[in-house]
Amino acid sequence: VNAVGASRASLPGARSPRGAGDAGCGGAGAPRSRPCCSRQCDAGEQCAVRKGARIGKLCDCPRATSCNSFLLKCL
Repeated sequence: VNAVGASRASLPGARSPRGAGDAGCGGAGAPRSRPCCSRQCDAGEQCAVRKGARIGKLCDCPRATSCNSFLLKCL
């Protein structure tokens, strides 16, 4: 640990780097977060939904396929 890193960590209000101690799945600190694991899609099934410029992921595609961002299906 260098002196610069130690002084930053001791500052009041300093945030820890992402991934240091949090599981990333919500937990007690985030009551309205999305679940950790989404359901598994079938090949050819709709895997995402578009709302304006944003694309929301609905499920995970099978191993040999990926979610096509134009058709929004597992191909």
